[in-house]
Amino acid sequence: MKKLAAHLFFVAIIIQSTSLFAQFNPILDSLARYINPDSIAQTVREMEAFGDRFVTRNNKDVSEYLVQKLQNYGVVNARIDSFYKSGNSWLIGNYSCYMYNVKGRIEGNVSPDSTIIIGAHLDAISYDNNYHLYNQCPGADDNASGIAVMIEMARIIHLHQLTPELSIDFMGYDGEELGLFGSAYDAQNRQDSSEIVTVMLNNDMVGYQPNDNPWELMLYWYDNATDIAEKMAEFCENYTEITPIIANETDNEMNEYSDSYPYFQRDYKAIFTCEKTFSPYYHSLNDSVGFCNFAYTADIARMNFAALFDFARLTMPIDTSENIDTTEIPNSISNFASALSGVILYPNPANERIQLQFILSEATALSISFTDITGRTMEQFPETAYGYGVNHIAIDCSSFPSGLYFCHIRGKEYSKTLKWVVHR
Repeated sequence: MKKLAAHLFFVAIIIQSTSLFAQFNPILDSLARYINPDSIAQTVREMEAFGDRFVTRNNKDVSEYLVQKLQNYGVVNARIDSFYKSGNSWLIGNYSCYMYNVKGRIEGNVSPDSTIIIGAHLDAISYDNNYHLYNQCPGADDNASGIAVMIEMARIIHLHQLTPELSIDFMGYDGEELGLFGSAYDAQNRQDSSEIVTVMLNNDMVGYQPNDNPWELMLYWYDNATDIAEKMAEFCENYTEITPIIANETDNEMNEYSDSYPYFQRDYKAIFTCEKTFSPYYHSLNDSVGFCNFAYTADIARMNFAALFDFARLTMPIDTSENIDTTEIPNSISNFASALSGVILYPNPANERIQLQFILSEATALSISFTDITGRTMEQFPETAYGYGVNHIAIDCSSFPSGLYFCHIRGKEYSKTLKWVVHR
C-alpha cells in the first residue's frame, strides 16, 4: 500500500444486514469451500522468497513467476505487460526503469467485451524510521496477500472448470509503492481503447488479523460505486466469518492510496479491500508470513469469489455424457417432475470431488444429503429454495473412504436417490 503522510485512523460504519442485493447461494457456498488457506500461504511464501520486490530493482522475475502461476491454473494467455517510467520521488530521488505488470484473461462466453478485473500490486517496500530504504522487503501482507487472493481465484475457477459470461482479467501491478504506476498505466490503456470495465476488485493488505481481535474488513469505496461496496459487504456477510465495514465519508480518504484509485479517476467502478486491524509491520522488515493469518485471508478470498461468481456470472460445465437421470416420475407428481430435470453426478467414480447438477424450470425448495452405504450422513444441505436454471453443488470427498455412496434429493412431494462411487 502506498505510504500515507499521517497515522491511520479508522472511523467506520458497520454495514447492517438489511440490503436485498445478495441472497445466500448454497451452490456458490459449496464452491467457495475449496478456497484453501494453505494454497494462499504458499503463494505468499513464494512471493516473500524473492527477497526484494522494490520496483526500481527490477521485478521481471516476480512477474514471470506470476505469469507461470496463472498459466498453471488455466489462464493460458497470461503475460507481462511492461512499460518504461522515469521521474523524481521524494523517497528515492530520480528514477528511470522498466516496470512489469502481469495480465491474464479468461474470455467471457456471452459478453466478452465487458470485463471484471481482480488485481493487487506485486511490488513491496521497507524502510527505517528515517525513510532510508532497506535492500530487502518481504512484503507478505503488503501485498503478497492481495496477490495470493488473485491467484487463488484463478485456481478455484480452474478447479471447478467455471466459465464466465463476462471476461475476467487477473492483474498484478508493479510500481504501486512509488506512485500507483502499474494500475494507472493499465487503467489509461483501457480508457484509451474504450474498454468496458464493469468493476475492478482491489485487495491490498488482507493478511494481518490477530485472532484475539474481532475479524473485520474495511471496504473503501468511490463515488460512482457505492452500490459495489454494499454488494461486497453482503458477500462478506453471507460467505465469511468476517464483519464488513464500509468506511464513512470522512475516513474514506484511504481510497486514494491503492490501485483501485486510477480506475475511479477514469470513471470505472472499483472497490478497495483492506484489513481493519492495520499491521504494525507495514513497510518493515518484519512484514513476513509469520505475522499473517491465512484463515482470515481465505475468508476474504471467499468474498472475492462470491463477487466474481455474481458479477462475471460464472457457470459450471454441463456434462451429459454419463449418469443422466432418466427415471420415470409418477403422474401424480408430474407437475413437480417437470420442475426438476437433468440430474447428474460427475465424475462417477469420484476421487477428490464430485459435482451434483440439476436443472429447475422454476424455483424449488429441495433438501440434499450424501450418505454412505450404512446410512451415515457424510454431507448435509438443509432445505433451500434453488433457483431457475442449471444448479450445481460441489462436494469435497477427499476424506471419504473408497466405497459406495448415495445422493438423496428431497422436495415436498418428491424423493430421488442416486448412487455414486469413491475410488482411489
